[in-house]
Amino acid sequence: MKSILVPTDFSPSAKNAARYAVHLATMLQENVMLCHALTIPAATFAGQLPGPLEDDQEIKQQAEEELLEV
Repeated sequence: MKSILVPTDFSPSAKNAARYAVHLATMLQENVMLCHALTIPAATFAGQLPGPLEDDQEIKQQAEEELLEV
């Protein structure tokens, strides 16, 4: 079984590429896998603790919501 891997940052261009990949995969009867890497900020600055950071679950939820728009 073959799959088309589509990296995405959910930008308009990436969404267009994902739609094209789905169309192509349909024609070829293949699978599509979307890949979105999450960056969770955890760095300190000058030895100080960082300020309040977004919860990693909130970042993941945002990515999942954008995925549904593709």
